[in-house]
Amino acid sequence: MEYYTKNKVNLFIIGVKKCGTTFYRNVLGNHEKINAGKIKEPNFFLKGLVNEKQFGKGYEKSTHYNFLKDEDSYNNNFSINEDKQYEYLLDASISYIEFSEVAEKIIKYNNDAKIIIFIRHPVSRLYSQYQMDQNQESISKTIEESINLDYIKKNKKWGEDFFYVETSVYYEKIKKYLDVFGNDKVLIIPVDIIEEDQVILKLEKFLDLEIKIGSKLDRNKAVYPRSKFMNNLLCSTGLKKIIKNTVPKSVKDLCNKLYYVNGNVARNTQYTYKVDKEISNKFSKDIENLDKIIPEFKLMERWKL
Repeated sequence: MEYYTKNKVNLFIIGVKKCGTTFYRNVLGNHEKINAGKIKEPNFFLKGLVNEKQFGKGYEKSTHYNFLKDEDSYNNNFSINEDKQYEYLLDASISYIEFSEVAEKIIKYNNDAKIIIFIRHPVSRLYSQYQMDQNQESISKTIEESINLDYIKKNKKWGEDFFYVETSVYYEKIKKYLDVFGNDKVLIIPVDIIEEDQVILKLEKFLDLEIKIGSKLDRNKAVYPRSKFMNNLLCSTGLKKIIKNTVPKSVKDLCNKLYYVNGNVARNTQYTYKVDKEISNKFSKDIENLDKIIPEFKLMERWKL
């Protein structure tokens, strides 16, 4: 039998998209003292900031990504066995970092909450998101066309547009959470600079817990088509979506092994895309500002554009 938890959520992974958030949410959720909820991204604190249509079709059935609009549903996401005690309840909604209003909402809900933010090289992150969108048939244009068209588009809406460049700009978003919660309540980790064991040490110190990585945890690795030409052809003609929806799973699994090659989401992604001067300058300024609030990582030296 399950019971509503009487405790409030006190740990948040708020981003950033394509920076290893799923893996580290699973690492933390595997700990006996952390309840990561049934749904990874309940998006509860987006209420009043977005509308339901922006979540797309079928979101209600997802255990990865949802929109829990009332507090009972949010509490039920962390329902527990009567005798189970947790030190942390974890919400890993990576949308939260994209809305400055959410910081105020969270601290009003629980002023003892802790915030974790994973980041990576802005161009590497952008490229990884593009690959994901392409693999999911969300986009069929080249990366240059996709990035530039999305960047110059006016009146973009979260959930409907891609925000490739904006999602890779971190400073103002992180500063907002530092200003609201204070430095001791916010942990910032550049996952492409720090080795995995060092990430775990930082998490252990921040949460005052001993953390181990299970061998079967989902790392949410990126996959890349072996042939860009074939992938663009299948996406642009709609054949990829037809195959996905009609071919038996056993056949799709075999085809995927032949069609895709694995890549690592968090580090050393190989890409040839070069951002234009305007975007490059935007990223450079952002990295320069980040260096001022997290100087230990020497991002200006490590994140070359």
